[in-house]
Amino acid sequence: DPFAGVEEQAPNTRFSLYPNPATDEVRIILEEELPSGQAIILDGLGRQVMDVTYRSGGGISTASLAPGMHIVRLLDATGTVVGQERLIIQR
Repeated sequence: DPFAGVEEQAPNTRFSLYPNPATDEVRIILEEELPSGQAIILDGLGRQVMDVTYRSGGGISTASLAPGMHIVRLLDATGTVVGQERLIIQR
């Protein structure tokens, strides 16, 4: 498993990523509304490759991400991890 080194987080907030697999953009669809927060994207080695502000339904450009598996981790305004999902980038 390429994500063996990426620590699992207990998700409190359910969300989905669309489309997944993605090419140039992905949208975060939250099941409950959060006022604001950060989306941290990690590569297969657990290195942070992106850090962006998110809002439900908003698009995030994935054009700079390498093809393969990534982890999207959502943090609330206090920096607490509220959810985590896998994302596949295809070109």
